[in-house]
Amino acid sequence: MLDMPPKAAKTKKPHSPRNTVLAGGVHKLSRSAAYAKKALYKKKKVTVAPKDRTVASTKTVTVGGAKNGKTRTVPLKSAPRFYPAEDVRAPKKTRKSPGKAKLRSTITPGTILILLAGRFRGKRVVFLKQLESGLLLVTGPYKVNGVPLRRVNQAFVIATSTKIDLKGVKIDPKFNDKYFAKEVSKSEKKPTAEELFASASEVRSFFFKLFLLLLFSLILFLPLQFATFTFSHLYIYLFIYFSFFQFFFRF
Repeated sequence: MLDMPPKAAKTKKPHSPRNTVLAGGVHKLSRSAAYAKKALYKKKKVTVAPKDRTVASTKTVTVGGAKNGKTRTVPLKSAPRFYPAEDVRAPKKTRKSPGKAKLRSTITPGTILILLAGRFRGKRVVFLKQLESGLLLVTGPYKVNGVPLRRVNQAFVIATSTKIDLKGVKIDPKFNDKYFAKEVSKSEKKPTAEELFASASEVRSFFFKLFLLLLFSLILFLPLQFATFTFSHLYIYLFIYFSFFQFFFRF
């Protein structure tokens, strides 16, 4: 009897997907070809009905007494005693507070930055420090390229590899966010509704008086075109006209 050589142990191949990615997100098989390869058309589609997660809002309570009906349906959560007359949406309460923006690692005091927006876009400036609001305090300096001391958002700057040594430079602590804030004068007050209506009524009364004056002058000087008159008549007419003018615009 011939001796058979022992069978070699089978090595398990590592799992590799059937629908491999060729390049740039393009797969070897199309969607329809992969559907046919997996024989998904033979498998039965089983749909599982979702579980009923309705929560009871009421409960039945037994009530004593012969004439009380024995049971009563009571809500689990009692309604509030007070409610707003109108459905006004209340703003959501948030515990988040805006914090100071984290400074980029490439931006350090003395770094030359390129401005990307604003009046001085395209200019190179020197970064001095970061303010409490997260904005960057930069300067041209003004004598070099005309850029004054100003605040810039770090999202609108490009940090370069060039740096300047600022060891001997002392930045005055007065240059903070309050220094750049716009001053609001307390004397400038917006006119109230009563003042606006009063000014509008004055304008209407002025134009009404002007209309009456023109109408009076037309009635006064119209007879002069059809009647013979002397200079004395003209003086009388002018006297009456100017007297009426002074009396009318006095009020």
